Order: sequence, then structure tokens, then C-alpha cells
Amino acid sequence: MSNQTWFQQKLEKFADDPEYLTEKKILDFTEAVIREMANQKMTRTVLAEKLSVSKAMVTKLLRGNPNMTLRTMVSISHALDCELTVDMHPMGARSVRYIVAGAGPYSQEEVS
Repeated sequence: MSNQTWFQQKLEKFADDPEYLTEKKILDFTEAVIREMANQKMTRTVLAEKLSVSKAMVTKLLRGNPNMTLRTMVSISHALDCELTVDMHPMGARSVRYIVAGAGPYSQEEVS
């Protein structure tokens, strides 16, 4: 018998499913937005004002709206003064990203 849990076995069945992979990327993006909002101490109300949408719409987006478009992701990133990057690499390869930031919340002085 395998050492894998029931959940791990079920998850592996979806490893190549485009719908599952899309939902995972939306969740990853949403978590990054929430993390950046926390870093900036930005409320949903302020983000809504920057996007010219209602607070309810921001809440909907942050719950992982399945209809999130690349345009929406770029708009949210821009409202957070961030740059959205889209990357692609061979399956199984590990991607390592280095971010060199200037002045701002991630400046070298504050990280040291």
C-alpha cells in the first residue's frame, strides 16, 4: 500500500487538469494580493477606490473569482504599485525569482 494519503492520491489525478491548474493560479494570485495589501496596510475599501469598483467587487475578486482575467490581475497589481509577471518554464523545472527593490517597503535598509 502507498504511503500517500487519500487526499494526495486524489490531488494527483488533477495535476494535469487545466481547470484545476487555473484555479490554483487564481488562488496563488489572490494570496499574493492579500499579502501585499497587508504589507501596505491597505484596506479593501482603499483598493476598491483605486480600482474604481465597489468594495463588494473587491471582496468577490479576493474570494478567487473564477472569471478573473489577466486584465483584472494587471489592474489589481497596478493599484498595489506592483508589477505582475507571467512566467513559463518546463514542467518539473524549479523557478527561482530574485527581486531587487529600490526605495519603498522592501528597501535594503528595512530588510537588513
